[in-house]
Amino acid sequence: MADPATFLHQLSEVGIKARVETDLLGFDFPDFDSAWKALAGVPTAHLPAQRQEDARPAVLDAMYPRGDGPRHFRNLTQFIVGQART
Repeated sequence: MADPATFLHQLSEVGIKARVETDLLGFDFPDFDSAWKALAGVPTAHLPAQRQEDARPAVLDAMYPRGDGPRHFRNLTQFIVGQART
C-alpha cells in the first residue's frame, strides 16, 4: 500500500484512530533460489506452475544483475497502528 491515506480515513469513519509507522526491514539470502522460494510465492501464486518457472530467469536478471550469490534486500514497511475509540 503506497499511500495509506484512504485506508486511514476509512478506519476513522468506523471509529478507529490510526496512524502509520514505518521501519526499514532487511532480508538476507545466500542465493537466488533461496530468495525466490521465500519471496515469489505470494506474487506468483495465481500463475500456473509453468508461468512461474518462465518468470524465474527474468527475475534473476532484474534482481541479480551481477549474477547469483548472497544478497541483502531492504524493504520500507508501513505498519498501520490503531485503536478503537471508546
